[in-house]
Amino acid sequence: MLNAGKQFAEFQRRSQERKILRILSLYEYLSREEVQHTLAECNEDEDMSILKFTEPDYLPQLRKIIAQTYRTVVGSRRFIKVKRGGGGGKENNFLYIE
Repeated sequence: MLNAGKQFAEFQRRSQERKILRILSLYEYLSREEVQHTLAECNEDEDMSILKFTEPDYLPQLRKIIAQTYRTVVGSRRFIKVKRGGGGGKENNFLYIE
């Protein structure tokens, strides 16, 4: 049997999933991420979230915010020089290191 903390966490997970599915049934063109972001913004109030999607400029602004979270920062990647190739050639390539 699950303890009270785990039971509450499971209840919250199921509750959020139910809210997401309800909103997605109304707005089929939304992504789960858009719905999750809006629910978080509206303190998990699904009715308020639904109203947010009726605002004319809300969805384009939301998509811009989400897209910016995926933007890579120039210069944030590290590369190392590795030697590749067989024989006597001096072929240098760069390998991306996360």
